[in-house]
Amino acid sequence: HLYIMAEKRIYYFVFILQPIIIWLLLIAVIVRTSNIEQLKDITTGEYTLGPDLDPFLYLRVTNDLSVGKLENPDMMRYIPLGAGNFALTNLMPWFILYLYKLVSFFKEITITYAAIILPVILFVFSTIGFLLFVKVISSFKFSENKSWICATIASLFYISVPSMLHRTVAGIPELESLGMVWFW
Repeated sequence: HLYIMAEKRIYYFVFILQPIIIWLLLIAVIVRTSNIEQLKDITTGEYTLGPDLDPFLYLRVTNDLSVGKLENPDMMRYIPLGAGNFALTNLMPWFILYLYKLVSFFKEITITYAAIILPVILFVFSTIGFLLFVKVISSFKFSENKSWICATIASLFYISVPSMLHRTVAGIPELESLGMVWFW
């Protein structure tokens, strides 16, 4: 009898909920990457970041890291005194650099394009973490099948909440997309 129940749980998750979860993740990626073609500079034809100041700092520091000239203090901040280099206290430039190195191993891309797609990739990981978090929390109250349903519905809300959308859209590598991965 226990074997049949376990088999039903596996069937329920694999054939019913897993395609729904994959569909939710695909919808989230499609919505968040729909602006990539609008991020092309019409004069040069190259990609640029979205209209926010912090991502340009991350990109500049990542470019410095990629060529190995990380200056401390960073003289382009708080001129003429300079400030402690951002890469020494923040992970975002490092994540952009490592994503660039990973993807450029398979396909030729620029550091700017790696910075553009990083928030979407990080959001997918944070959504999976959120899904598993809600599943575990709801399993204290509900059965396993109901906790998966609860986690899937909660993930639908997490994916579509407007306050997360503008911080995890392609082209705006902000700290929130990286922070939510570690949070969940």
